[in-house]
Amino acid sequence: MPTRLREIAEQWQNRAVELTAWTTEHLLNRTDRWESYLPLRKRKNGVESITIEGQLTQKIVARHYAATRPGQLIAVCGDNGQIEPATRWLCIHICSLGKNDPVRPGQNFQAMLEWYEKLKDLGFDPILEDTDGSGSYRLLVLFDTSIPTSQSTEFGTQLVADYADQNLLNPPRLIPLPTDANTHRTLNYLRLPGLHHTIEHYSTIWNGSMWLEADNAINALLQVQKSPAKFTRTLRLKPLALSTTEEAKNESVGSRHTEPALTLPLAITPNLKKSTPPAPNKTAPAPGASEPGKADPTMDFPHKPHEIPAITPLGISEPPTQASVNPNQDHTLTCDSELVNVVSATIATIGQRTGLRDGEIIKRVFQWLAEQDDVVQAVVLGQIPESVRPDIRDRVIKLVNQ
Repeated sequence: MPTRLREIAEQWQNRAVELTAWTTEHLLNRTDRWESYLPLRKRKNGVESITIEGQLTQKIVARHYAATRPGQLIAVCGDNGQIEPATRWLCIHICSLGKNDPVRPGQNFQAMLEWYEKLKDLGFDPILEDTDGSGSYRLLVLFDTSIPTSQSTEFGTQLVADYADQNLLNPPRLIPLPTDANTHRTLNYLRLPGLHHTIEHYSTIWNGSMWLEADNAINALLQVQKSPAKFTRTLRLKPLALSTTEEAKNESVGSRHTEPALTLPLAITPNLKKSTPPAPNKTAPAPGASEPGKADPTMDFPHKPHEIPAITPLGISEPPTQASVNPNQDHTLTCDSELVNVVSATIATIGQRTGLRDGEIIKRVFQWLAEQDDVVQAVVLGQIPESVRPDIRDRVIKLVNQ
């Protein structure tokens, strides 16, 4: 596991207690059923997870946030399992199909950003999450009381009705979504934030102007506000009807109904610390345990077929060593400090426009360059002298920034 990814993993693990409490308050519709993700080696025929029926505990939820491998991840139910299903949240999900997807990652991001801003204008405090760093996003809205699934679905459908105007070929997936018009039953699950279920990526959260990761992303999640019931009524999302006894009780105390949070049995295991990371342990590690700061040898992720060249803070590959420099070649494009600044600014512009992180943008550039012939590679790398090549630099930069 790369050093930076290991640091991010440790920060999610250190905040597992807080995140478990946040999950209990905001996301649990029921605690007797959930989805458990399978290790990569056990997935066959497209089956990634299985349904577990039993008792969801704090330990299971905390293990998800402290996970270092997909087999430790879970997803929670989209409804409460009652005769009239209800939910405490609504999720809008766009999943990128990778290189074969006709919709670009930037189009997905712009569509989600449009709906994110609409929800903000309506008074919601939505969560916009980048789930894989490659064009898949989730938009989560929290309610402070259970709302019938059919009504939350109606609201979500109205919100994303302009998906075609957002250059999307298909509407995004809504969770929960009734699967039977007669019973209104739902079979939808929401994977909790954190580690991705397939690749080495941790959730990043949009703060309105940039993507936050690790502790900053966790802080953003913990600070999200739920939509009050009186506000949902203005959107024709009626809360579940109270019994006569409950209504009388609420009227007697002069307060409106707010659904209490579900509780999870069993305490968090003591090795999951809260807030700041603990001081290093001086005692010897247990036999077979991985040392702090080192990658977990049992990490259940496939090895990447190609290593990505080292990236500098400015977002370009490291310059060649002195021994590899050919004095007969023109290395203007790798040594021009002005160009470095232009490239850095261009990468930042692309990131704001597409929602992709710097590393993902650079990765795509390297992948594209590796697929080109020698002539294109030589032009891009500045290995053709100025006297025999056209001045394409300004043209390329103008095209990228259009």
